[in-house]
Amino acid sequence: MSRMKDRKRSSGLVGKVPLPAVPGVASKGRMRSLGQVIVEVLLVLPWFLMIVFTILEMGNIAFHMILINHATWETARYGAMIASPKGGSKFGGCPSANQAMMDIFIKRILPGARVAGAFSEPTTPDNQASPITGCDLVLTSEYPIPLIFPISNFALSKPPGTGKRIVLIPLRMPIEQPLFK
Repeated sequence: MSRMKDRKRSSGLVGKVPLPAVPGVASKGRMRSLGQVIVEVLLVLPWFLMIVFTILEMGNIAFHMILINHATWETARYGAMIASPKGGSKFGGCPSANQAMMDIFIKRILPGARVAGAFSEPTTPDNQASPITGCDLVLTSEYPIPLIFPISNFALSKPPGTGKRIVLIPLRMPIEQPLFK
């Protein structure tokens, strides 16, 4: 046993062993800084999460906007191909748009979308583009984008409180006429 005491004395460990910290006794400064960190985190964390969720929600909205823009373009292309002349005449005015057929078509591409309006409108004819009638199909599609994060949902939903952002996409597409020979 005397060898152990000698060894401890020779290594210099006697009297220099750190005592465990007792809360509120020797580490008052450490306890104050821990409380300050908790308060700072509680003040900053909600704002940080709101910014992160809003950025993610904007990415979600951009993704759905790409989907509805593509679906609208495909539907307008389809509508321009199936547009029929008014009154059965092949040269009488602008062809009529079949909104019911286009609505079925857009729902096959994007189930939540719908055709809000479709009509044909005369434009300046182009002599170099012979299959073009001089009429455009004006198509407006509507799509409710589902919002997924609750914090940004509150600020970005339209109408407010629905959890969705309804977007209207207008598009013009030239109506083609068949080649008659």
